[in-house]
Amino acid sequence: MAKAVMTITIEDNGAISVNGPIHDKILAYGMLESAKDAVREFLAQQAAGGGPRIAIPSVRIPNPNGGLKG
Repeated sequence: MAKAVMTITIEDNGAISVNGPIHDKILAYGMLESAKDAVREFLAQQAAGGGPRIAIPSVRIPNPNGGLKG
C-alpha cells in the first residue's frame, strides 16, 4: 500500500492550505480524526506528568475499494 501524507499549513496571513489525499473523503477525514486523537492523547499524557513523548494512535481506515488502510 502506498504511504498517505496530509500536510496542513497556516500562512503568515492566516490562510490555511491542505495537501494530501483530499479526493478520498474517508481517508482524509480518517487521517484528520487520527491526528486529533494523537493530540488529545499527547496533551493528556503531558497533563499526567508524562515525558515529551508523542502519542500516535494505530488506526485502520476503511478503504472504499475493499479492505482496510492503515
